[in-house]
Amino acid sequence: MKAQIIGGDEALQEQFVNLVKNNMPQVEVVVADEKELIADNLKKKQRFVVRLGDKLYLVWMKEIAYFISREKTTYLVTNEAKQYIVDMSLDVLEKVLDSENFFRINRATIVNIHSIKMATRHFSSRLKLQLEPQLSDEEIFVSRVRTNDFMHWIAQ
Repeated sequence: MKAQIIGGDEALQEQFVNLVKNNMPQVEVVVADEKELIADNLKKKQRFVVRLGDKLYLVWMKEIAYFISREKTTYLVTNEAKQYIVDMSLDVLEKVLDSENFFRINRATIVNIHSIKMATRHFSSRLKLQLEPQLSDEEIFVSRVRTNDFMHWIAQ
């Protein structure tokens, strides 16, 4: 069995490798670069390993509401409104997430279809989404360029 670490800081990678080696010696840990990931066209991710303080947690795809990027940092937001920093860009996430459940609605947000509570038409051919959980009063829009693709995606 293999466990793969993609991107992230080296201290976190080393901590994860040691954790796996000490608790699951039968598992081989491989450290991959984001660019290698894209080049190798690996299968879609099933879970993320995230850190909160000194602890590492597994977050499964069904627990993820959306990913949002703010000030050059990408956050994974769970269905319970917990936020974790992810050491991957939205460009890379877009390639490793299952496109049946996740869609990049704009340059700062990738949503899980199960987190969309409502969509309303907005001026300039855009859609305004109400996501659950809602973290703030910030409005979330599907970009004009992605609106048609988004409509096809939700209709599947």
